[in-house]
Amino acid sequence: MRKAKGGKPLNSIRVTYSNISGYQGYVVEMKTGSGKYKKVKETSRGGTIRFEKKKINPKKKYQFRLKGFREVRGKRIYTQISVKKK
Repeated sequence: MRKAKGGKPLNSIRVTYSNISGYQGYVVEMKTGSGKYKKVKETSRGGTIRFEKKKINPKKKYQFRLKGFREVRGKRIYTQISVKKK
């Protein structure tokens, strides 16, 4: 969680991933606590991938991960799971 000037906690989390060449798109997934990962953003653009979760609960633990994909014969093939961010 980021803090604003004066030490007040902000109500959002921003996650940033760098582009990895060779993929047609990316999926950002998020989970809260011990729940399952859910897709929160999908993009087919390259460059830096950003996602911002607003209205967070400071008492909960949030985890994010990035998966790259490419289309092969109409089927989406995903990469191995990336490094997770907490």
